[in-house]
Amino acid sequence: MKKPIFLKLCFYCFISTFFLMTASYNANSESQYNLKGTLNYQGIPMSQFTNATPLFSVRNNSTGERYEGAVTYDPQDASYEIVNLDLDYIGISVYFHVSGLKSTHPGNFRISMGFDMGALSESERNSYNIGLNKIIHLTSPWNNGLTIDSINDFTTYNSQMTFQWNAVEDATKYNFIIDKYRDLDHPDGYGLIQNIIDVNIAENSYNVNLPASNEFEHYEVSLEAYNNTNQIAFYMTTYKGGYGWDFRFKAGSSDNSTWYIDYDSDGFGDPNSSAVAITQPSGYVTNTKDCNDSDSSINPDVSESCNGVDDNCDFLIDDVCNLAVNKIVHQSPTGQTNDLTPAYTWARDLASTWYKFWVGSPSGEKVFAEWYDATEICTDDICSVIPAQALTSGNYEWYIKSWNLQEKIWSNGMDFTVQAIPPSKVTHSSPSGTVQDSTPTYSWVEDPAATYYKLW
Repeated sequence: MKKPIFLKLCFYCFISTFFLMTASYNANSESQYNLKGTLNYQGIPMSQFTNATPLFSVRNNSTGERYEGAVTYDPQDASYEIVNLDLDYIGISVYFHVSGLKSTHPGNFRISMGFDMGALSESERNSYNIGLNKIIHLTSPWNNGLTIDSINDFTTYNSQMTFQWNAVEDATKYNFIIDKYRDLDHPDGYGLIQNIIDVNIAENSYNVNLPASNEFEHYEVSLEAYNNTNQIAFYMTTYKGGYGWDFRFKAGSSDNSTWYIDYDSDGFGDPNSSAVAITQPSGYVTNTKDCNDSDSSINPDVSESCNGVDDNCDFLIDDVCNLAVNKIVHQSPTGQTNDLTPAYTWARDLASTWYKFWVGSPSGEKVFAEWYDATEICTDDICSVIPAQALTSGNYEWYIKSWNLQEKIWSNGMDFTVQAIPPSKVTHSSPSGTVQDSTPTYSWVEDPAATYYKLW
Protein backbone atom coordinates (compact mmCIF):
# COMPACT_ATOMS: atom_id res chain seq x y z
CA MET A 1 0.00 0.00 0.00
CA LYS A 2 1.17 3.56 -0.67
CA LYS A 3 2.00 5.91 2.16
CA PRO A 4 -0.71 8.54 2.75
CA ILE A 5 0.54 11.99 1.82
CA PHE A 6 -0.26 13.43 5.27
CA LEU A 7 2.53 11.37 6.77
CA LYS A 8 5.05 13.55 4.96
CA LEU A 9 3.76 16.67 6.66
CA CYS A 10 4.39 15.37 10.16
CA PHE A 11 8.12 15.93 9.83
CA TYR A 12 7.23 19.45 10.83
CA CYS A 13 5.30 18.43 13.93
CA PHE A 14 7.47 19.29 16.91
CA ILE A 15 7.96 17.08 19.92
CA SER A 16 8.33 20.16 22.12
CA THR A 17 4.59 20.71 21.81
CA PHE A 18 3.87 17.61 23.86
CA PHE A 19 3.42 18.02 27.55
CA LEU A 20 2.65 15.91 30.58
CA MET A 21 -0.69 16.99 31.94
CA THR A 22 -1.80 16.14 35.44
CA ALA A 23 -3.62 19.27 36.62
CA SER A 24 -7.21 20.28 35.94
CA TYR A 25 -8.16 23.16 33.67
CA ASN A 26 -10.54 25.80 35.07
CA ALA A 27 -13.69 26.23 33.02
CA ASN A 28 -14.53 29.71 31.80
CA SER A 29 -17.06 29.03 29.07
CA GLU A 30 -20.39 27.23 29.05
CA SER A 31 -19.73 26.21 25.43
CA GLN A 32 -16.88 23.90 26.43
CA TYR A 33 -17.29 20.19 27.08
CA ASN A 34 -15.34 17.29 28.55
CA LEU A 35 -14.12 14.12 26.87
CA LYS A 36 -13.34 10.95 28.79
CA GLY A 37 -12.76 7.25 28.31
CA THR A 38 -9.85 4.79 28.40
CA LEU A 39 -6.61 4.37 26.47
CA ASN A 40 -6.14 0.89 25.04
CA TYR A 41 -4.11 -1.25 22.69
CA GLN A 42 -6.09 -3.81 20.71
CA GLY A 43 -9.00 -3.29 23.10
CA ILE A 44 -6.88 -4.00 26.20
CA PRO A 45 -6.48 -1.09 28.67
CA MET A 46 -2.98 0.40 28.67
CA SER A 47 -2.82 -0.24 32.43
CA GLN A 48 -2.31 -3.92 31.51
CA PHE A 49 0.90 -3.02 29.67
CA THR A 50 2.47 -0.24 31.73
CA ASN A 51 1.93 2.03 34.72
CA ALA A 52 3.72 4.85 32.89
CA THR A 53 1.97 8.18 32.43
CA PRO A 54 1.54 9.12 28.76
CA LEU A 55 2.41 12.37 27.04
CA PHE A 56 -0.61 14.20 25.64
CA SER A 57 -0.98 16.94 23.07
CA VAL A 58 -4.48 18.38 22.62
CA ARG A 59 -5.32 21.24 20.29
CA ASN A 60 -8.16 22.91 18.44
CA ASN A 61 -7.30 22.15 14.83
CA SER A 62 -9.48 24.99 13.59
CA THR A 63 -7.90 27.76 15.68
CA GLY A 64 -4.52 26.21 16.54
CA GLU A 65 -5.15 26.76 20.27
CA ARG A 66 -3.56 24.23 22.60
CA TYR A 67 -5.47 23.01 25.63
CA GLU A 68 -2.60 23.09 28.10
CA GLY A 69 -3.18 21.49 31.49
CA ALA A 70 -6.47 20.03 30.31
CA VAL A 71 -5.81 16.29 30.81
CA THR A 72 -5.86 13.93 33.77
CA TYR A 73 -4.87 10.25 33.50
CA ASP A 74 -5.17 7.36 35.97
CA PRO A 75 -2.52 4.65 35.34
CA GLN A 76 -4.48 2.21 37.51
CA ASP A 77 -7.31 1.76 35.00
CA ALA A 78 -6.00 3.73 31.97
CA SER A 79 -8.87 6.21 32.23
CA TYR A 80 -8.42 9.77 31.00
CA GLU A 81 -10.40 12.99 30.98
CA ILE A 82 -9.85 16.09 28.85
CA VAL A 83 -11.80 19.10 30.10
CA ASN A 84 -13.15 22.29 28.53
CA LEU A 85 -12.93 21.36 24.86
CA ASP A 86 -14.69 23.47 22.25
CA LEU A 87 -17.32 21.97 19.97
CA ASP A 88 -14.87 22.07 17.10
CA TYR A 89 -12.41 19.83 15.25
CA ILE A 90 -9.99 18.51 17.90
CA GLY A 91 -6.57 16.91 17.42
CA ILE A 92 -5.13 14.54 20.04
CA SER A 93 -1.72 12.84 20.17
CA VAL A 94 -0.77 10.37 22.90
CA TYR A 95 2.65 8.75 23.52
CA PHE A 96 3.72 6.09 25.99
CA HIS A 97 7.42 5.64 26.87
CA VAL A 98 7.94 2.06 28.02
CA SER A 99 11.01 -0.19 28.15
CA GLY A 100 12.77 -1.04 24.92
CA LEU A 101 13.44 2.38 23.45
CA LYS A 102 15.13 5.47 24.84
CA SER A 103 13.06 8.31 26.24
CA THR A 104 14.17 10.46 23.29
CA HIS A 105 12.13 8.22 21.01
CA PRO A 106 8.46 9.21 20.63
CA GLY A 107 7.38 6.11 22.51
CA ASN A 108 6.53 2.43 22.29
CA PHE A 109 2.80 3.19 21.90
CA ARG A 110 1.37 6.13 20.00
CA ILE A 111 -1.74 7.60 18.38
CA SER A 112 -2.45 10.84 16.53
CA MET A 113 -6.06 11.45 15.63
CA GLY A 114 -8.61 14.13 14.86
CA PHE A 115 -12.38 14.27 15.31
CA ASP A 116 -15.31 16.67 15.38
CA MET A 117 -16.22 17.26 19.02
CA GLY A 118 -19.51 18.82 17.99
CA ALA A 119 -20.58 15.65 16.18
CA LEU A 120 -20.36 13.53 19.36
CA SER A 121 -23.34 12.95 21.60
CA GLU A 122 -23.04 13.38 25.35
CA SER A 123 -22.88 9.61 25.89
CA GLU A 124 -20.16 9.31 23.22
CA ARG A 125 -18.13 12.09 24.89
CA ASN A 126 -18.37 10.20 28.21
CA SER A 127 -17.04 6.93 26.80
CA TYR A 128 -14.62 7.93 24.05
CA ASN A 129 -12.05 5.13 24.12
CA ILE A 130 -8.79 5.76 22.25
CA GLY A 131 -6.85 2.89 20.69
CA LEU A 132 -3.07 3.22 20.36
CA ASN A 133 -0.61 1.54 18.01
CA LYS A 134 2.83 0.17 18.82
CA ILE A 135 6.03 1.67 17.43
CA ILE A 136 8.11 -0.82 15.43
CA HIS A 137 11.70 -0.96 16.70
CA LEU A 138 14.09 -1.12 13.73
CA THR A 139 17.44 -2.74 14.61
CA SER A 140 19.19 -2.88 11.21
CA PRO A 141 20.57 -1.10 9.28
CA TRP A 142 19.85 1.61 11.86
CA ASN A 143 18.34 1.71 15.36
CA ASN A 144 15.36 4.04 15.66
CA GLY A 145 15.82 4.23 19.42
CA LEU A 146 18.35 6.93 18.48
CA THR A 147 17.75 10.48 17.30
CA ILE A 148 18.89 11.97 13.98
CA ASP A 149 20.11 15.57 13.97
CA SER A 150 18.27 16.67 10.85
CA ILE A 151 15.81 15.41 8.27
CA ASN A 152 18.55 16.03 5.68
CA ASP A 153 21.12 13.77 7.40
CA PHE A 154 21.39 10.75 5.11
CA THR A 155 23.56 7.76 5.92
CA THR A 156 24.87 5.93 2.85
CA TYR A 157 24.62 2.13 2.94
CA ASN A 158 25.83 -0.49 0.50
CA SER A 159 23.10 -1.28 -2.02
CA GLN A 160 22.85 -4.85 -0.72
CA MET A 161 21.42 -4.52 2.76
CA THR A 162 19.13 -6.21 5.27
CA PHE A 163 16.32 -4.49 7.11
CA GLN A 164 15.50 -6.11 10.44
CA TRP A 165 13.16 -5.15 13.26
CA ASN A 166 11.83 -6.57 16.51
CA ALA A 167 8.85 -8.81 15.92
CA VAL A 168 5.52 -7.27 16.92
CA GLU A 169 3.35 -9.54 19.05
CA ASP A 170 0.16 -10.66 17.26
CA ALA A 171 1.40 -9.36 13.90
CA THR A 172 0.35 -11.62 11.03
CA LYS A 173 2.10 -9.58 8.33
CA TYR A 174 4.28 -6.54 7.74
CA ASN A 175 3.84 -4.06 4.90
CA PHE A 176 7.37 -3.06 3.81
CA ILE A 177 7.72 -0.17 1.35
CA ILE A 178 10.74 1.53 -0.24
CA ASP A 179 10.23 4.63 -2.40
CA LYS A 180 12.78 6.77 -4.22
CA TYR A 181 12.49 10.51 -3.54
CA ARG A 182 14.10 13.75 -4.64
CA ASP A 183 16.07 15.52 -1.88
CA LEU A 184 14.82 18.81 -0.46
CA ASP A 185 17.62 20.63 -2.33
CA HIS A 186 16.87 18.91 -5.66
CA PRO A 187 16.37 21.46 -8.48
CA ASP A 188 12.79 20.22 -8.83
CA GLY A 189 12.18 20.19 -5.08
CA TYR A 190 11.27 17.34 -2.75
CA GLY A 191 8.97 14.70 -4.21
CA LEU A 192 8.30 11.07 -5.06
CA ILE A 193 10.20 9.63 -8.04
CA GLN A 194 8.95 6.05 -7.98
CA ASN A 195 7.97 3.15 -5.78
CA ILE A 196 10.73 0.51 -5.58
CA ILE A 197 9.34 -2.14 -3.21
CA ASP A 198 5.86 -2.72 -1.78
CA VAL A 199 5.48 -6.18 -0.23
CA ASN A 200 3.56 -7.92 2.53
CA ILE A 201 5.72 -10.40 4.44
CA ALA A 202 5.38 -12.56 7.54
CA GLU A 203 9.04 -12.32 8.59
CA ASN A 204 10.53 -9.42 10.56
CA SER A 205 13.38 -8.87 8.08
CA TYR A 206 13.82 -8.14 4.38
CA ASN A 207 16.87 -8.20 2.08
CA VAL A 208 17.20 -5.59 -0.67
CA ASN A 209 19.59 -4.82 -3.52
CA LEU A 210 18.96 -1.23 -4.56
CA PRO A 211 20.42 0.87 -7.37
CA ALA A 212 22.95 3.41 -6.13
CA SER A 213 21.37 6.77 -5.31
CA ASN A 214 21.78 9.52 -7.86
CA GLU A 215 22.81 13.02 -6.80
CA PHE A 216 20.03 14.81 -4.88
CA GLU A 217 18.05 11.56 -4.51
CA HIS A 218 17.43 9.23 -1.59
CA TYR A 219 15.29 6.28 -0.48
CA GLU A 220 12.53 6.25 2.13
CA VAL A 221 11.37 3.12 3.96
CA SER A 222 8.01 2.82 5.70
CA LEU A 223 6.92 -0.18 7.72
CA GLU A 224 3.58 -1.20 9.22
CA ALA A 225 2.46 -4.27 11.16
CA TYR A 226 -0.99 -5.81 10.78
CA ASN A 227 -3.08 -8.37 12.59
CA ASN A 228 -5.00 -9.61 9.57
CA THR A 229 -6.45 -6.33 8.26
CA ASN A 230 -6.00 -4.26 11.45
CA GLN A 231 -2.92 -2.03 11.67
CA ILE A 232 -1.33 -2.58 15.09
CA ALA A 233 2.14 -0.99 14.76
CA PHE A 234 4.17 1.31 12.54
CA TYR A 235 7.70 2.67 12.19
CA MET A 236 8.84 6.13 13.35
CA THR A 237 12.08 8.12 13.16
CA THR A 238 12.88 10.83 15.71
CA TYR A 239 14.68 14.00 14.66
CA LYS A 240 15.89 16.78 16.94
CA GLY A 241 12.71 18.83 17.12
CA GLY A 242 10.48 16.56 15.05
CA TYR A 243 9.59 13.09 13.87
CA GLY A 244 8.57 11.18 10.76
CA TRP A 245 7.04 7.92 9.64
CA ASP A 246 9.87 6.72 7.42
CA PHE A 247 13.60 5.97 7.44
CA ARG A 248 15.62 8.00 4.92
CA PHE A 249 18.98 6.92 3.49
CA LYS A 250 21.14 6.75 0.38
CA ALA A 251 22.56 3.68 -1.36
CA GLY A 252 26.07 3.32 -2.76
CA SER A 253 28.45 0.76 -4.21
CA SER A 254 31.41 1.24 -1.84
CA ASP A 255 32.27 -1.25 0.86
CA ASN A 256 30.59 -0.93 4.23
CA SER A 257 32.37 -0.14 7.47
CA THR A 258 31.24 -1.35 10.88
CA TRP A 259 29.90 1.23 13.32
CA TYR A 260 28.86 0.76 16.94
CA ILE A 261 25.84 2.24 18.66
CA ASP A 262 26.42 5.00 21.23
CA TYR A 263 23.10 5.11 23.07
CA ASP A 264 24.31 7.32 25.92
CA SER A 265 26.16 9.77 23.62
CA ASP A 266 29.43 9.63 25.58
CA GLY A 267 31.57 8.96 22.49
CA PHE A 268 32.08 5.25 23.19
CA GLY A 269 30.34 2.41 21.37
CA ASP A 270 28.61 -0.77 22.50
CA PRO A 271 30.55 -3.77 21.14
CA ASN A 272 27.35 -5.85 21.17
CA SER A 273 25.31 -3.54 18.92
CA SER A 274 26.66 -2.57 15.52
CA ALA A 275 25.61 -1.45 12.06
CA VAL A 276 27.32 -1.61 8.69
CA ALA A 277 27.24 1.43 6.43
CA ILE A 278 29.43 3.33 4.00
CA THR A 279 29.10 6.59 5.95
CA GLN A 280 28.75 6.99 9.71
CA PRO A 281 25.13 6.59 10.87
CA SER A 282 23.72 9.09 13.35
CA GLY A 283 24.23 7.83 16.90
CA TYR A 284 27.05 5.41 16.03
CA VAL A 285 30.84 5.58 16.59
CA THR A 286 33.89 3.67 15.39
CA ASN A 287 35.08 2.25 18.74
CA THR A 288 33.81 -0.55 21.02
CA LYS A 289 35.07 0.78 24.33
CA ASP A 290 31.82 1.27 26.28
CA CYS A 291 30.92 -1.31 28.92
CA ASN A 292 27.58 0.30 29.87
CA ASP A 293 25.99 2.15 26.96
CA SER A 294 22.97 3.21 29.01
CA ASP A 295 25.02 5.37 31.42
CA SER A 296 27.18 8.22 30.10
CA SER A 297 29.04 8.44 33.44
CA ILE A 298 30.60 5.03 32.75
CA ASN A 299 33.25 4.98 30.03
CA PRO A 300 37.05 4.74 29.62
CA ASP A 301 37.52 8.49 30.23
CA VAL A 302 36.03 8.29 33.75
CA SER A 303 38.22 7.87 36.83
CA GLU A 304 37.50 4.72 38.83
CA SER A 305 35.73 5.26 42.16
CA CYS A 306 35.12 2.95 45.09
CA ASN A 307 31.42 2.41 44.40
CA GLY A 308 30.98 -1.22 43.36
CA VAL A 309 30.94 -0.26 39.64
CA ASP A 310 33.48 -0.60 36.84
CA ASP A 311 33.50 3.14 36.13
CA ASN A 312 36.30 3.21 33.55
CA CYS A 313 35.51 0.00 31.64
CA ASP A 314 38.81 -1.73 32.47
CA PHE A 315 36.85 -4.86 33.52
CA LEU A 316 37.93 -4.33 37.14
CA ILE A 317 35.53 -3.13 39.82
CA ASP A 318 36.89 -0.69 42.41
CA ASP A 319 40.42 -1.75 41.52
CA VAL A 320 41.85 1.49 42.92
CA CYS A 321 40.35 0.63 46.29
CA ASN A 322 42.54 -2.44 46.55
CA LEU A 323 45.70 -0.37 46.28
CA ALA A 324 47.57 0.88 49.32
CA VAL A 325 47.48 4.66 49.58
CA ASN A 326 50.81 6.47 49.53
CA LYS A 327 52.17 9.58 51.15
CA ILE A 328 51.75 12.37 48.66
CA VAL A 329 54.69 14.34 47.27
CA HIS A 330 54.31 18.09 47.75
CA GLN A 331 55.12 20.45 44.92
CA SER A 332 54.14 23.97 45.98
CA PRO A 333 54.02 26.28 47.85
CA THR A 334 57.43 25.98 49.44
CA GLY A 335 59.99 28.55 50.47
CA GLN A 336 58.74 32.14 50.35
CA THR A 337 55.72 33.48 48.50
CA ASN A 338 54.00 36.84 48.27
CA ASP A 339 50.68 35.21 47.33
CA LEU A 340 48.12 35.37 50.14
CA THR A 341 45.95 32.69 48.46
CA PRO A 342 48.50 30.35 46.89
CA ALA A 343 47.66 27.24 44.89
CA TYR A 344 48.60 24.05 46.74
CA THR A 345 49.71 21.30 44.34
CA TRP A 346 50.93 17.75 44.82
CA ALA A 347 51.52 14.58 42.80
CA ARG A 348 48.37 12.51 42.48
CA ASP A 349 48.20 9.13 44.24
CA LEU A 350 45.98 6.92 42.05
CA ALA A 351 44.95 4.80 45.04
CA SER A 352 43.50 7.80 46.87
CA THR A 353 39.88 8.71 46.26
CA TRP A 354 39.77 11.63 48.74
CA TYR A 355 42.31 14.04 50.19
CA LYS A 356 42.17 16.02 53.41
CA PHE A 357 44.04 19.29 53.11
CA TRP A 358 45.39 21.00 56.26
CA VAL A 359 47.41 24.20 56.68
CA GLY A 360 48.50 25.73 59.96
CA SER A 361 51.25 27.35 61.95
CA PRO A 362 54.53 25.55 62.80
CA SER A 363 53.19 25.14 66.35
CA GLY A 364 50.23 23.11 65.05
CA GLU A 365 47.52 25.78 65.20
CA LYS A 366 45.04 25.09 62.38
CA VAL A 367 44.37 27.85 59.88
CA PHE A 368 42.36 25.89 57.32
CA ALA A 369 41.26 22.27 56.74
CA GLU A 370 38.99 20.70 54.10
CA TRP A 371 38.20 17.37 52.38
CA TYR A 372 38.39 17.16 48.57
CA ASP A 373 37.13 14.54 46.11
CA ALA A 374 40.08 13.41 43.99
CA THR A 375 37.96 13.40 40.83
CA GLU A 376 37.19 17.10 41.29
CA ILE A 377 40.68 18.48 42.00
CA CYS A 378 43.04 16.12 40.17
CA THR A 379 44.12 15.65 36.58
CA ASP A 380 45.99 12.54 35.46
CA ASP A 381 49.12 13.43 37.46
CA ILE A 382 48.54 16.56 39.55
CA CYS A 383 46.09 17.64 42.25
CA SER A 384 45.60 21.30 43.07
CA VAL A 385 43.41 23.43 45.36
CA ILE A 386 43.17 27.16 46.01
CA PRO A 387 41.37 27.79 49.31
CA ALA A 388 39.32 30.97 49.43
CA GLN A 389 40.70 31.92 52.85
CA ALA A 390 43.58 34.40 52.54
CA LEU A 391 46.71 34.06 54.66
CA THR A 392 48.61 36.81 56.43
CA SER A 393 52.36 37.29 56.61
CA GLY A 394 53.99 34.49 58.58
CA ASN A 395 55.31 30.93 58.60
CA TYR A 396 53.08 27.94 57.72
CA GLU A 397 53.08 24.17 57.27
CA TRP A 398 50.70 22.17 55.10
CA TYR A 399 49.81 18.47 55.05
CA ILE A 400 47.71 16.15 52.89
CA LYS A 401 45.95 13.00 54.10
CA SER A 402 45.57 10.36 51.35
CA TRP A 403 42.41 8.27 51.80
CA ASN A 404 40.39 5.41 50.32
CA LEU A 405 37.94 2.93 51.80
CA GLN A 406 40.72 0.68 53.06
CA GLU A 407 43.52 3.00 54.13
CA LYS A 408 44.55 6.54 55.02
CA ILE A 409 47.92 8.16 55.59
CA TRP A 410 49.18 11.67 56.31
CA SER A 411 51.98 13.20 54.28
CA ASN A 412 55.05 14.80 55.75
CA GLY A 413 54.68 18.51 56.30
CA MET A 414 55.98 21.18 53.94
CA ASP A 415 57.02 24.61 55.26
CA PHE A 416 56.51 27.91 53.50
CA THR A 417 56.53 31.58 54.39
CA VAL A 418 54.13 34.27 53.29
CA GLN A 419 55.72 37.69 52.97
CA ALA A 420 53.07 40.20 52.04
CA ILE A 421 54.40 43.06 49.90
CA PRO A 422 53.70 46.44 51.56
CA PRO A 423 51.65 48.84 49.45
CA SER A 424 53.27 51.81 47.74
CA LYS A 425 52.12 55.38 47.43
CA VAL A 426 49.47 55.54 44.76
CA THR A 427 49.84 57.63 41.63
CA HIS A 428 46.85 59.92 41.08
CA SER A 429 45.16 60.10 37.70
CA SER A 430 42.18 62.43 38.07
CA PRO A 431 40.70 64.85 38.97
CA SER A 432 43.41 67.49 38.93
CA GLY A 433 43.44 71.19 38.25
CA THR A 434 40.09 72.97 37.86
CA VAL A 435 36.97 70.86 37.15
CA GLN A 436 33.31 71.78 36.64
CA ASP A 437 31.94 68.46 37.96
CA SER A 438 30.70 68.72 41.56
CA THR A 439 30.81 64.91 41.90
CA PRO A 440 33.95 63.92 40.00
CA THR A 441 35.25 60.39 39.57
CA TYR A 442 38.50 59.80 41.42
CA SER A 443 40.95 57.44 39.73
CA TRP A 444 44.50 56.30 40.40
CA VAL A 445 46.97 53.63 39.32
CA GLU A 446 46.24 50.28 40.94
CA ASP A 447 48.77 48.96 43.46
CA PRO A 448 48.93 45.11 43.26
CA ALA A 449 49.96 44.91 46.93
CA ALA A 450 47.01 46.92 48.21
CA THR A 451 43.87 45.15 49.43
CA TYR A 452 41.98 48.28 50.58
CA TYR A 453 42.14 52.00 49.81
CA LYS A 454 41.02 54.92 51.99
CA LEU A 455 39.85 57.93 50.01
CA TRP A 456 40.19 61.26 51.85
